[in-house]
Amino acid sequence: NANVSFAPTTPNQWESGWNTTLTDGTVLSTYAAIATVSISSTASSIVFQGSGRVSGGSVRSFQVSAANTSLIKCVAIDLTGLPTVTTSAC
Repeated sequence: NANVSFAPTTPNQWESGWNTTLTDGTVLSTYAAIATVSISSTASSIVFQGSGRVSGGSVRSFQVSAANTSLIKCVAIDLTGLPTVTTSAC
């Protein structure tokens, strides 16, 4: 199993959309920006190892919000690769 990385199409701007890429540079998929959704994170990328675990030593968090609503979600991905969603700011 190969490592797969997720990274924004514009560096450090997750709301611009993101690519899913193999370590050899092969782009598996590209996800376009959604105009009414804001996504922010301090993570420049996230790498899932072949085991499904996240590479690195810290939880990756993404704050997601939508236009015309005050609702904010925090998506945190722990080192085992398990996502957790809470209704609060990250």
